[in-house]
Amino acid sequence: MNEKLIKKLIILMIIFIIIIISIILILKNFSEENTIQEDVSNFDSGLEYEKNDNGFEILNDPNVYFSVMDTLNTYFEILEFDTENSQYVNHYEIEDEDELKRLILEDMLDQTYVMENNINVNNFDEYIQLMNYGYNVIPTELRVRYDDSNTVYISSIYIENMQTNQLEKRYYIIRIDQNNFTFSIEPVEDNVNSIEDIQVEESNGEIENHIYNKFSIETISTEELIREYMSNFMHMLVNHTDIAYENYLDEEYEKERFGELDNLIDFVNKNKEELNGVEPSQYLVEFEDNEKKYVILDQYQNTYEFYETATMSYKVRLDTYTIISDNFKETYNSSDEQHKVAMNIDKWVQMLNTRDYTHAYEELDETFRNNNWGSEEAFEQYMRENFPLHYDVEYTTYSSEGSTYVQQINLTDITGETEGTILLNIIMQLKDNYEFVMSFSLQE
Repeated sequence: MNEKLIKKLIILMIIFIIIIISIILILKNFSEENTIQEDVSNFDSGLEYEKNDNGFEILNDPNVYFSVMDTLNTYFEILEFDTENSQYVNHYEIEDEDELKRLILEDMLDQTYVMENNINVNNFDEYIQLMNYGYNVIPTELRVRYDDSNTVYISSIYIENMQTNQLEKRYYIIRIDQNNFTFSIEPVEDNVNSIEDIQVEESNGEIENHIYNKFSIETISTEELIREYMSNFMHMLVNHTDIAYENYLDEEYEKERFGELDNLIDFVNKNKEELNGVEPSQYLVEFEDNEKKYVILDQYQNTYEFYETATMSYKVRLDTYTIISDNFKETYNSSDEQHKVAMNIDKWVQMLNTRDYTHAYEELDETFRNNNWGSEEAFEQYMRENFPLHYDVEYTTYSSEGSTYVQQINLTDITGETEGTILLNIIMQLKDNYEFVMSFSLQE
């Protein structure tokens, strides 16, 4: 073998080795990327459960959650009853009372529950609560347990009487036959204080296929989930403010923003019409400390933060200025005075847009506010009369003299429905700990 041939073979072997190493590196990188994607996907799907004392786990899967809730909605729809006409006028056009009772007994109720209690058409009313009034189903919690052939859920809901606005807490056991794709329902009659007090025996019996008890998993998009969250929270905030204060608002936030329940009630009463009309327009999903956060903007560009621990289990903050984020602090600390002034003005305008006149008043220079209003109530009245819209800010001329800064701004209707601009001169002094005091030019 001549020398030239040997050199060619060596070069070919080196090239071959380089190719093999490159392929290995590419496969390694591809595998790492897939692992990262899979981890994010698993976290986003929410398939992480917390075991409870009664053997049930918190469900964190919106597709399953709302599919299970659909079984209850079907059940309630069949139970609808028109008391004025003394007939059932539900979505399924069943008008005969005995026919409806037989349908529920045979098609929807758990058969072990029916047999153990010897439920029949004659004693039906002793066990089943008929929907003889306008109602609204408000879901709260859903727990799951996986038996061998069936999956068992415990649902905690509020039934809202739309005539009296009263809430009734109810619990239901929903069993899903994973082979037949059918469901059965069992009302929980015992008085229980929480969903964790409910004990359910193992369930592996077949659930027969009937007309109204078919089960399927429906997909819910992130946008649909956000609309559910906003609708659910706003309904509770406006119509059941005490429960929203106790169970839905972030504890740290509600103390900082409202202090006592009475202040929240006063806020809701003054802004009820506006709160009823809130709609999400944009959203962002973030992850913080193994917790999912939905940052939602409404049509007025007001920001809401929903901290989700499980599907339909969340805590809410109604703004981003009451509790200052680390991101805000980092940006503020690295900014010059002009940018800091602009950031503070943006916070103050957010207060106006969210009708938070308490904190907007507190940010004003004490002499300025006392000379012009003397009380928060008088300030609120002035602001509602002179600044009735939701505003976008445009920053124009800026000047400074020592530690006093003057920023001119234009306020325009953020919805674009009203023409015109409000020109304001903001005079501001910066304080420590991200605080400031300010005054502004009054409207004639």
